Amino acid sequence: MANKSKYIYNTLMLLLVAVIVVPLMASCGKSSDGTVNGYNSQLTVANLSPDIGPVDLYINNNIQNGLTPYRYPTLGAYFYMNTVGYPIQIRSDTGNKSILSTGILNPDKKTFKLMVTDSTVNRNAKYTLFVTGVKADGKLNFLFLVDTSKLSGVGRGKVRFINASPRSGAFDVYANQTSLCANIALNAYSPFVEMPVGDYDFKIYATGDFSTVLGEVKQTVGDGKLYTIYTYGIVGRTDSAAFNTGIIINK
Repeated sequence: MANKSKYIYNTLMLLLVAVIVVPLMASCGKSSDGTVNGYNSQLTVANLSPDIGPVDLYINNNIQNGLTPYRYPTLGAYFYMNTVGYPIQIRSDTGNKSILSTGILNPDKKTFKLMVTDSTVNRNAKYTLFVTGVKADGKLNFLFLVDTSKLSGVGRGKVRFINASPRSGAFDVYANQTSLCANIALNAYSPFVEMPVGDYDFKIYATGDFSTVLGEVKQTVGDGKLYTIYTYGIVGRTDSAAFNTGIIINK
């Protein structure tokens, strides 16, 4: 009888240990903020092509956005990357989910560059992948940009500008009537520009033509903060592809 009681006691203790230890083991290697292996790298995607349709993000051939594709002109939230492996791809969310092609010829002059980047992803950094251009024009493209910069001075923040507006030419941008950047062509961008904290009215003009404000962004620049102002859509259109502006708070 004593041996039977001892057997039952030992069995119950083993079960108790299993209940406590197994969940702890399963949680090893995970962190509450979604980082894996200490990469601490974050990425967001902006689908700024008015006619490309919904797209998916793949890293190492694994979809990253689940069942929710990136739609025009949606800017996704930053997410922690579970890997810093390659390649990073933009694929169609429909059909056979193939990697999308740009309008840029490869050196062989026969095939087009795909929406794939092997850009180095660093630890403790943020990135944005912009999908740009008009598919009907055969001029799709993408920009893969790092969203981090050197620390600004005390009481100052930084702002940059990206032109993702197809068929719209180059832009000049002014902050409270002071030039922020000039002659920024399609798929080009300015460096981060340091400026004192405060309230700003950013106005966007066609390069050299200050008669018409094409776009306007009002933003308070905070101490040590980083911002990206961008344009998308087509100047002169009044439908869903109309010219517009957006802003990303990078930090």
